[in-house]
Amino acid sequence: MCDLVEDSRFAPMPIPVRKGRGGAAEGAGQLQVVARMELESPTAILDWMEHTEADASQGPPVVLAVLPNLLSATRLVLGLAFAAVPESWRLVVVVVAGATEYLDGALSRLWHVSSAMGRLLDPIADKVFVLVVLATLMAEGRVASWELLLIGARDVLVLGGCVFVVARRGRSALTQLPPTRLGKLATTGQLAFLLLILLGWGPVRVVFFVTALLSVSAGLDYLRRGR
Repeated sequence: MCDLVEDSRFAPMPIPVRKGRGGAAEGAGQLQVVARMELESPTAILDWMEHTEADASQGPPVVLAVLPNLLSATRLVLGLAFAAVPESWRLVVVVVAGATEYLDGALSRLWHVSSAMGRLLDPIADKVFVLVVLATLMAEGRVASWELLLIGARDVLVLGGCVFVVARRGRSALTQLPPTRLGKLATTGQLAFLLLILLGWGPVRVVFFVTALLSVSAGLDYLRRGR
């Protein structure tokens, strides 16, 4: 044990001593605590330092922490502006919106930066984008009204459900209904359907019916959870 104490690797760690009245006594007391820890377990201090460094490196910088919400906000803006976007750029807009839909959730899980604002902003951005794009395409005769109702069934049901939940349980209840896997699958199907419509080829009918089924199921599931 004496060899361990004399070894420079386990020498007592220097503790900052505050100057002034009582500072020397406080610093000496801290030094004794650290020395006692090293005598009981020579590797305790090293383990503590590694653990502290790992904890400090887990969280991302503040700018990166808000990036998922910025991506959701970008999708919301793209949806609101879609009707004014030149037709040659619409495909790019849908692709970018799909990328933000994937990245905001992936980054939130990776960095553990989920927030109440993000849980509220993400589904709102999804619904606004899909409904505005569908309404624009219907106004141009590229999507029938019954197709809009089926594809947008989840969004219509969810919006109605939001009004019901707020009226019954208050606005804070909305943050307690996070997006589900079923809802994410419905959003993916909706974006795939919009891409195929804009491209003008592909298994549009197959994607349409699968997406319609997912949308209705996700909407009913949301109403069930909001009761």
